[in-house]
Amino acid sequence: MDFLDSCMEKKKTILFSPGSPALVRHAARRLAEWLELPVREGSFEKGSVCVEAGDSLLPRGSFLIRRNGDGLLFSGDCPRTVLAGVLYYIHHARLGREVDLPTVRTSPFAHRLVMEDFPFMCYWPTGFDFDLETYTENLVALGFTAMECNRFSREQPMASSHWNYAFTNPSPVSFVWTPWHEGVWDRNLIEANMAELKRVIKVALKFGLAPTLTTFLPRPYPEEFFKKHPQLRGEKFLNEHMQKAGHPPLYRLDTDHPEVQAFFRILYSRLFDQFPEIGNLFFWHGDLGSGFPKDRKDGQGVVHRMAGFHRMIQSLLKERGMQTKVWMNPWHLSNEEFRELDILPS
Repeated sequence: MDFLDSCMEKKKTILFSPGSPALVRHAARRLAEWLELPVREGSFEKGSVCVEAGDSLLPRGSFLIRRNGDGLLFSGDCPRTVLAGVLYYIHHARLGREVDLPTVRTSPFAHRLVMEDFPFMCYWPTGFDFDLETYTENLVALGFTAMECNRFSREQPMASSHWNYAFTNPSPVSFVWTPWHEGVWDRNLIEANMAELKRVIKVALKFGLAPTLTTFLPRPYPEEFFKKHPQLRGEKFLNEHMQKAGHPPLYRLDTDHPEVQAFFRILYSRLFDQFPEIGNLFFWHGDLGSGFPKDRKDGQGVVHRMAGFHRMIQSLLKERGMQTKVWMNPWHLSNEEFRELDILPS
């Protein structure tokens, strides 16, 4: 008989200490639900099943499961890892496997981000069932420290051809309103997407995950935008698949234009003001039609354009005292461009 069988037989109570964070209480309830045992706040007792956070002796990203007399103790360095430990134990119990005690598990990653999570981004907005809290809890169980949050609301209509790619990590332009939106986008739709982003961020934080926005930039914009702002039209995007299907070209913003640079500054200023909880920004500058111009203008090529954009982002974060981490995928950069980026001053 393993320890959990013994706990069930003796009808033990699952305990969490007074003042425990909400996520530790959630972990205790999840364990109690699995064992069909009562759960309550209370001082720890030898022989009880206890759930606690804040074990200062554990490395970052660790949980510990050990004996507590004839009971068990689940602890972690933070509430998220406590829940990860409970979920780890439940997972093995469901498979009929006994966990060796004591067990310490430490993530090798200080930061583990999920990228381009298509089911998360596409299922819910297009009408499929998708339990957000179960999904988020699974990320905790898998050792992730962050969660992508930018997905559309169910108000977002499906589109044709390339525009369905917009469901993959929607642009920040879909979540805040600027003067350039007027006459191009439906304000009610932007507000619905904004409300969905707020909802998802709230759930990520509830489970101890850093809210992340993954962005492809600069991305093609709809033709309605350039009819309203023709001076901002930049490079053409028309890949071989679009050509074979007879689709017209799309266009990115002209990132050299001062008004585009002002647009990005206002867009991200409003994004950060509306969502100060953002913990990670992850940028792609070379996929899904995105990309800075590669031609050299006044000696400034693609790398200098990218670096200028990122300096602007960093300045906005610094102005607000935000500790957001900024990541970039070097996809489509040549080795020479990557080396050039690496030596540029931050």
